[in-house]
This record gives sequence, C-alpha cells and structure tokens, in this order.
Amino acid sequence: MELTKVQKDCIRALAQADVRPNDVMLGLILAEGIRFFFSDHDPIQSIKSAPGKSTSDVINDMVQQIEKEIQTNLN
Repeated sequence: MELTKVQKDCIRALAQADVRPNDVMLGLILAEGIRFFFSDHDPIQSIKSAPGKSTSDVINDMVQQIEKEIQTNLN
C-alpha cells in the first residue's frame, strides 16, 4: 500500500510541527487509529486472543508490529 501525495504531505507537516521524523509521526497516527478503532469503536469483542493473552495485549502487539514495519519500510 502506498500513501498518496496528500497523505505524505500531511504526515510531513505534522512531523515538522511536532519536531519528529516522518516515520515516527506516521507510526503514532496509525497506533492511535488502531487504539481508537479497537478500544473506542467497540469491535474489540471480535478479537480472538490466545490463551493467557488479553485483548489489550493483542492490540498492543498489533500496534508494535505496525510501528516496527513502518520504521523498516518508510523512506
């Protein structure tokens, strides 16, 4: 998946305003979006977690994986 020019421009502007690298800003936005969607938007009940893991652990794992992938792949 590629970001559009407008999306890239938005990420750059937000990163510059917050004095952060572009990839960090994108990771923060994605992480917050995931937390909002799964925590505040109520589909969290549909997440199937492994025995011994809470749904909160599953969400945090997803966020960490996305942030790691973004830092690896974003130019």
